[in-house]
Amino acid sequence: MFKLNKAQLRWLAMLTMVLDHFAEMFLKPGLEGSSEILTKLQLSRPFAEILCNVFISLGTFTGTVMIYFLIEGYFYTKNLKKYMLRLLLFGVISQGPFYLAFGVPALNILFALAVCLGAIYVHYHVPDSGKKNLMILGLFAINCFTDWTIMAVPITLYLSEAFEPVQEKPGFKVKPDRLRLAFIKSFILMLIIHVISLGSFLKGVSTTCGFVLAAILITRFYDENKTKKSGTEEKGYIASTLKKYFFYIFYPLHLVILSGIYKLLID
Repeated sequence: MFKLNKAQLRWLAMLTMVLDHFAEMFLKPGLEGSSEILTKLQLSRPFAEILCNVFISLGTFTGTVMIYFLIEGYFYTKNLKKYMLRLLLFGVISQGPFYLAFGVPALNILFALAVCLGAIYVHYHVPDSGKKNLMILGLFAINCFTDWTIMAVPITLYLSEAFEPVQEKPGFKVKPDRLRLAFIKSFILMLIIHVISLGSFLKGVSTTCGFVLAAILITRFYDENKTKKSGTEEKGYIASTLKKYFFYIFYPLHLVILSGIYKLLID
């Protein structure tokens, strides 16, 4: 059976993120009044509307894959504190490009991932249910100030239930039945929130397409072991460092590039 490794899923996640952000920055403004930008992109209004709906519906693919890999990263990392600090540091670096691109008073996705990493730690390390629920509630409240608002923490916790800690490397075992159940619960939550926020069942369903695609690829085609077998886990300090930091650099960089293109088009 055809299998995907981690690098391939990451590339797909970055592609869907760029498409989603392109739709938010270029197509939506063009459809909501600034039609000049559609003219400069040589896009008809009907075609731009189709592209906008497709690209935005794929946007949930990115968040789903990033959360899943965040949970894997929690088990793989040798230093959880450094992992958290790296997310926060690049979150600070990315905040300017994020605001430049979207102009919304919210924290970017790297801050959301940092909050989700905190939720994973609480899930596995706080045995007292009362204390755990209180800490999760606090993290949930903090995440409401990020771009991912209310869905990221619950989805992270649902998916974490599928990861069973074990002694042997890599330190976890994914339970397929639990993972499928986690995706089903996450889908129901996402659908309810999107239907309520968009006021339309069909629009709510369409925005979950990226999530469903990610769930299918992860549960049916993703093979973590293929990453090692295929040689994508590069050896050497420089290669491993580039691999580790590529997404952190790519995220603010693509926002700067898209913002620059937008400015060139409207000037």
